[in-house]
Amino acid sequence: MMPELQDTQSSWLIKFSCSTLVLSLAYGAKLYSYQKPQAEEKKWLDELKRTEMAQWSRALAALAEGQEVDGSYSQDQRGGS
Repeated sequence: MMPELQDTQSSWLIKFSCSTLVLSLAYGAKLYSYQKPQAEEKKWLDELKRTEMAQWSRALAALAEGQEVDGSYSQDQRGGS
């Protein structure tokens, strides 16, 4: 049989576990609020990088096919012969 706990023994254990729970929740909320803007910025940068890579790949494919790339000038517009 297990010995019964006295009221004083159980009360400090309950207080300790509750305070640990509250502190861990506060720490988690603080950590989340710190990391959320960083994650959003990283997501935005990744999207920007992805769109730039898609533009470069389209431009390289167009150059490989011998087509004019959007935004570039032909020989007549540059003043070449």
